[in-house]
Amino acid sequence: KENTFVSGWTNLLLFLNFIIAYRYLQGCFYITPSSEDPVDHWGDLLDLFIGIEILLINIYIVYAVNYRKPNAVFWATRFAAYMLICNTLLLFADIDIFIIICIVINIATLLYFKKSANIREIIPMEFRKVSKWDKVIFAVAAGLPFVLFIVLLVWVFITFSE
Repeated sequence: KENTFVSGWTNLLLFLNFIIAYRYLQGCFYITPSSEDPVDHWGDLLDLFIGIEILLINIYIVYAVNYRKPNAVFWATRFAAYMLICNTLLLFADIDIFIIICIVINIATLLYFKKSANIREIIPMEFRKVSKWDKVIFAVAAGLPFVLFIVLLVWVFITFSE
């Protein structure tokens, strides 16, 4: 740990991912529902939940990389792939320059944590470990927004079909 350092590229990518998380969270506070329809409010709450989740996971990834935790690469790569999938799905709904920038940053982060010599140096392959709890927590964190979104869609369908 003393003879290795986290490179500027690593810190830059972590910072950019943190900015993306902040931007998602910031967007939740500027959305005002166009009506008094409860669907708008539940959608805003879902956006807020996802924004907080993204921010907290990014904070943990920055901590794990800088303190060379054995699960740091697992969290960074899986989360970058997860965000890449989410942003690609968002791109189908709304073509926005911010989403395109997010996709580029997600791809760069994923490739960097998979291929970088600096990452292999600060967190060697033989040191990396992923616990069962890491996998369970990631699955819940990745799956919960989708489950909540599906519940919201079903609720909307039931509410408006009456």
